[in-house]
Amino acid sequence: MIFALKQIWPLSFSRPGAPTTLRLGGRLGLLAALAAAIALCAGMSTGSAPSGTLLAAVKTALRAEVKARMGLLTGDIVSTRSEALSQSLLSSGLFAESTAVCCFLSMPNGEVQTGSIIKACFDAKKRLFVPKVTGKTAKDLIMFEVESEAQLLGFPRSKWGIPEPPLDLVRASADGTDLGIIDLVILPGVAFDSNCNRLGHGKGYYDCFVERLLANNAKLAGPRPTLLAVGFDEQIIEGSIPVESHDIPVDHVVTPTRLISSR
Repeated sequence: MIFALKQIWPLSFSRPGAPTTLRLGGRLGLLAALAAAIALCAGMSTGSAPSGTLLAAVKTALRAEVKARMGLLTGDIVSTRSEALSQSLLSSGLFAESTAVCCFLSMPNGEVQTGSIIKACFDAKKRLFVPKVTGKTAKDLIMFEVESEAQLLGFPRSKWGIPEPPLDLVRASADGTDLGIIDLVILPGVAFDSNCNRLGHGKGYYDCFVERLLANNAKLAGPRPTLLAVGFDEQIIEGSIPVESHDIPVDHVVTPTRLISSR
């Protein structure tokens, strides 16, 4: 059991304050460590993969830890660090070489603000696709092409404060996932690790979307899209995020202070 704890979750909270890699600790962190250790030991003893139920418990605890950490960031800090991250990303070859970008539209608080990235896409005449959930299953996330900044600003706001294209407009348009042209995907997430594993909110929308996008681009002889996640340093953990067979790591994670790459 001790071996399993060290292998999966050798984590404790680091000193609060300036941007820092997250070390999980406290009651939730301990629960996560114990659940992970039990899952690993179960797999070792039976020769099978750890229980999906136990892994789900680990992920739930990890989300709670990271969200609590993010809750300490003021609006000014989020805004300043988002701008630093955006400028770093926009000055990179990853953005410059792209032609068709998929980017999430951020909530007003609690995550990286993507407004500067969105504006840069329009300024650079890149094709821009934004996500829209059309149903209740993981497969119901499609990518809608936004024609202009003015069109985007006219979208109604969701209950999370995110501008979203109207459903009737989306259903009358092609899903960018199926076009074989998207070459850069900018993804949100709750937590990330040094191997570019990404932990989302648990609905599976982006996992399913990425799987479909990779398959469609390959089928249509399109580009292999670069998967790029953005987050704050508080969202980077030491150790490993527990993953399952359907989890797809991203190629890069960008924070205000660093670029983590898996390839």
